[in-house]
Amino acid sequence: MSNPVNHGTLVGRLARDPIRFNNSDGSQKVVFTVFADRDYKNAHGEALSDAISVEAFVRKETTFEETPFAKIHQGDKVALSTTLRMDSYVRNGENIFDLKVVVEKVTFLDSLQVTQARLAERVAAAEQTNQAARAAVPAQAKALVGAQSSPIGSELPFG
Repeated sequence: MSNPVNHGTLVGRLARDPIRFNNSDGSQKVVFTVFADRDYKNAHGEALSDAISVEAFVRKETTFEETPFAKIHQGDKVALSTTLRMDSYVRNGENIFDLKVVVEKVTFLDSLQVTQARLAERVAAAEQTNQAARAAVPAQAKALVGAQSSPIGSELPFG
């Protein structure tokens, strides 16, 4: 932590699995969104949460699989040690200032057992969806083949 003044903690659940991008220098950028609950409820008694986009960087000397970002998935509850960074650039002649929330450390708040169970549920749901899609394909293919009766097929000499 180079600047203790520019430091915070963000606690929430991942909205989706992290996405990583390769940089030209061999490093990687990791982006994901965390839903962080607010400390109060609205007039209807509902607890609201904010979707906060965060990013992290993996140095070129480190492989992605060695980082905690390879082990977090949608729905996992995490505490993120963060810093704020202001990026500035010019787009179409206009100065753009973009505030980024940069993750420096990840702490897992769900047990490994809970995380693995959630991941297993996602895999099972995906498998079920794939099986349903596979079952639907032959029925659709038969319907297409039956609808496309070709007069050419009966005229072939080797048919």
